[in-house]
Order: sequence, then C-alpha cells, then structure tokens
Amino acid sequence: MPLNRRILFARVPHGLPVPGDFGHDTVEVPAPGPGQFLSRTLWLSLDPYLRNVMKGHALYGVALRPGDPMHGETVSQVVESCHPDFAPGELVVVKNGWQEYGLSDGQGVRKVDPAVAPVATALGVLGMPGLTGYAGLVYLGEPRPGQHGGAGRSARGSPCVRHRGLGREVSLCRRRTGLRGLHQPSFGEPSRGDRAGVSRRRGCLFRQPRWRRARGRHRHTGHSWARW
Repeated sequence: MPLNRRILFARVPHGLPVPGDFGHDTVEVPAPGPGQFLSRTLWLSLDPYLRNVMKGHALYGVALRPGDPMHGETVSQVVESCHPDFAPGELVVVKNGWQEYGLSDGQGVRKVDPAVAPVATALGVLGMPGLTGYAGLVYLGEPRPGQHGGAGRSARGSPCVRHRGLGREVSLCRRRTGLRGLHQPSFGEPSRGDRAGVSRRRGCLFRQPRWRRARGRHRHTGHSWARW
C-alpha cells in the first residue's frame, strides 16, 4: 500500500498565506473499518472560506487544530470499501482534505457521474459554490422573466456570487449586470458572462464588448481547484 502525503495546518495566516503557515508529512494509508471506505484524492477544492476555518470560526462547523490535515472537499476515487453503498472504482465528492487518501463513513458523500460533466465541476459550478449561487438567485432573489439579474462580486471574487450569474439562463432573466467593488484594470470591463458592469467607485456603467472564446478552452470563473 502506498504512503499518504498530507498538507497540515500550522498557523493562522497574516496577510497572504506563506509556506510557513503549513506543514507536511507522510503517514501510512489507513485501512477502512466496518461502514467505511478509503478513497484517493483526484481533485482538491481551494475555497476562500478556508481562511475563516483556519481562524477557528464556528460558523463552518470545522475544528482545525495545528497539526491537522487542511480541511477541503475533494473529488476522489474509492479504492477499498467496507461500506454497502460505495464500491471500489466509484467517483465521489468527499471531504478528504489536503491529503492523498482519506477515510469516510459515507455521511455527506455524493457520487459523481463522469458521463454528465467533467468530474472537476463537482467542486465548482455543479458543487457547493454553484449550487449556493443558484439557490440564492432562484429561491431568495425570485427573478421574473424579463428582469435584469445582478451578479455582485467583491475584489476577492466570491465563487458563490460569480456562479450566481449562471442561473440567469434558467431563470429567464433578460440580462445580467456585474457589480464591481474596486476599480482595477482587471475590473475595467465586465466579465465574459455579463452583459454590462457597474463600478461603485467609478460610478458608471460599462457596456459589454463582444468576446470570442478560444475553441476548446475551458473557462471556470471565481473558483480554484487543483489536480492532486
């Protein structure tokens, strides 16, 4: 059995994270017990809320102590299973964290069908960020046909807010307007999904130019994932 490489939480970052905020080690791969399965990480989600997790905010329900593996959601492949609902070879979304292998009892785990979409989208537009943005737009915003949809975003670029704009096609909004928090060169024009953009600091409306998407290029806005 191969060894399990892990990235550990060492201290709360001050400003931009630096290598000293993390540690790493290599341990033996754990064996699943009754009702558990072992999976190998394929894709790891890097979410902005992890900074608050590292600060110990109780909102996220994650207790992270120095020396623990970093928290994170992953797309993983089941390697060994003692769980009746998960078989070896299946792809799942599971909170393995920043490590190559992880154990799970199946709670909060969902299966991924690679025939539906690229499996990495289960951590983005088809995962927590995308579904949060969709629910906020459709169930809280309650848009009506013909209305204008607003997709606000901060300078940090919340993935949930950015994916919210994707719901305009489903909700039949006539157009989407991007709301800008800071006037920087990268925010000088609306993003490719917006019909127009507003900068609160500049106080004006930017009209959307015509963009051409490069053939075969996959674009995923506002969220980061990493191949393990």
